[in-house]
Amino acid sequence: GVHGNFKGVVDEKSPIKPSTGYEKSKAAAEKIVVESQELLPATIARSAIVFGPNKFWKSIVRLVEKGFPIIGGGQQQWQTIFVDDLVSALVFVLGKEACIGETFVVAEQKKHSLRDLHAEIMNALGIKEEIATAPVWQAKLLALFYRLIGKESIISNAHIERLVRQRSYNTGKINGLGWKAKVGMKEAVKRTVQALSA
Repeated sequence: GVHGNFKGVVDEKSPIKPSTGYEKSKAAAEKIVVESQELLPATIARSAIVFGPNKFWKSIVRLVEKGFPIIGGGQQQWQTIFVDDLVSALVFVLGKEACIGETFVVAEQKKHSLRDLHAEIMNALGIKEEIATAPVWQAKLLALFYRLIGKESIISNAHIERLVRQRSYNTGKINGLGWKAKVGMKEAVKRTVQALSA
């Protein structure tokens, strides 16, 4: 999130350009951590969107189940990380001398499109239909409608903006130290959908 709406592949040296309030809070927290390094040595982990059985993904899975379309074409890369892999990465860097004072981008190594992710959620739900798509302007119009009628919804301008972004990451720095994500996107979707259905 601290890199904002970037183009290309992000690594630890990519510019910090947060745009949303959430992203700005992440960047501000990092700044505090960096400024406190002499008092409290720390390691910064910048994770991709975390995939797992939580309230956010439950809402997304329910929308897919109802046949909600992909906003835009869904061709942009959308690397994620399964929650178990993120925990594994945090444990891996914890207390390692080589990691103190360093920043690491943490994500699954393999790149997928948002369309691939959507298709895999449909597959895990047993849905065999074609993937529907909707233009961004249409989604923003729906978000405006929800806002005007005062209805709480995951469909908001902020969510739409985050959804249509490119999410492509270079995890070479942490991979070079010996850590790699073990749960691929397909398995992450399968485990998440199963957990949410339990």
